Amino acid sequence: MSEYAPPPPPQALPAATLESWPAHLAEMAARLRAVFPFRKTRRRALAYVEGLLGTAPRKNSWQLAELQGEANPYGSGTCWGGRPG
Repeated sequence: MSEYAPPPPPQALPAATLESWPAHLAEMAARLRAVFPFRKTRRRALAYVEGLLGTAPRKNSWQLAELQGEANPYGSGTCWGGRPG
């Protein structure tokens, strides 16, 4: 039996707080260090979340990968347990 206990879910943010999302994104980046020990994977995960929060009209894996400068979405897929890339 594992002694790992996941952290509690984050509190919901009021609408006014959403204007300060860069500060919250920095906090999330710090939390990602515990989940993604490798720097490259952690950067990809954070870039993926930034893409989801961004203004791109379509937010599927291919468009998010293009925004990150990747040739395909396979690298980001490794963050979420998908195909290695």
